[in-house]
Amino acid sequence: MSRAAWAWIGAISLSLALAPGAAAEPTAYLFPLRVHLGPRAEANRGWMVAQVQRANDYFGPHQVRFLWRDTVRLPASMRTIHHAASSRSFDLDARAIDVFVPDEIVGDEEMHGSVLGVTDPRRQRGAHRICIEAEEPDDVLAHELGHYFGLGHHIDAHNLMYPHSTPGTHAITDAQGAQVLRRAAGFALSGRPAPLQAP
Repeated sequence: MSRAAWAWIGAISLSLALAPGAAAEPTAYLFPLRVHLGPRAEANRGWMVAQVQRANDYFGPHQVRFLWRDTVRLPASMRTIHHAASSRSFDLDARAIDVFVPDEIVGDEEMHGSVLGVTDPRRQRGAHRICIEAEEPDDVLAHELGHYFGLGHHIDAHNLMYPHSTPGTHAITDAQGAQVLRRAAGFALSGRPAPLQAP
């Protein structure tokens, strides 16, 4: 398939991820996502579109939304990523939210089970990073974005920030939404990351 065709498909995917319907709520803050795709995610971009849409479903009512703006091919050396890998080994852009989607995220033995996602709270040139494993449940990106915007884990198994993957409907509380909005305002002031749209 030609680059022009992929660009056209990408543009449609972005519009679907950003605005699923004409009646969408107005956006106060719109943050760009710079997505680094490994082979599994590259072969199934619809899965990533669904991840972005779910994040917008959770945070949009709290005036924070996301746009998949840039796509980067993940190097072969990063198709498997250790959950504690140093940020220095990542290509980061301080003005966007970098989302790395390797084929696998490897945890330590004491972590007991697979690692679906990780957010590095340390900063390199003002940039965070998020890693999510390809083809995991649709809430994984939203959960990691919750961490990115300052949310900790929650004890309610029906909350987005519950630390384990659980079936069923999830939500965030109004207090969590207010915290995300405050962090978004702080990011807008610093420009790291820089929202594409702000009040």
